[in-house]
Amino acid sequence: MVENKRSLIPGILFIVIGLWLFARRFFFFTPYWICIYPIILIFFAILLFIETSRRHHSGSLFWGVVLLSVGGFFFLRNFGIIPYFYADEYWPIFLLSLGMGFIALYILNPRDWGIIIPAGLFLFFGIGFSLHTFHAYFWGWERFIENYWPMILIVIGLGVLIRGFLPPQKN
Repeated sequence: MVENKRSLIPGILFIVIGLWLFARRFFFFTPYWICIYPIILIFFAILLFIETSRRHHSGSLFWGVVLLSVGGFFFLRNFGIIPYFYADEYWPIFLLSLGMGFIALYILNPRDWGIIIPAGLFLFFGIGFSLHTFHAYFWGWERFIENYWPMILIVIGLGVLIRGFLPPQKN
């Protein structure tokens, strides 16, 4: 049984290298690093999802969602479907992917309400900074954040207090 698990990673590695070398033979597919790394991120995300389904490990689910969303974004960007070119244009995607990872953790364990706070914060700031990238000044959210950002600390503090007063969860 242990020998079967040891052969999993080398087997997958040989398959990926073989697919890459085979794909180089076709003129319509140029597997340069700029095209390959999103596929590698998506592949590792799928492996983490398999790990989550086998062992019900929440960390694997979180990082699987993050890698899948980042890999999917860069895949769409590298093939010209999404027109982001520079890091100052697409860095909010990382905030959005972290928010989606926390939402996936909440879906896995709906009784853990403390996860909603970082999910909401990452999604709020990711959407807000994405709107700033698109020059969407229709809401005036910059002044709102500038004036009311301490409210975020208050909400986090309330979440910590409420979680401290709740009875401990049994596994």
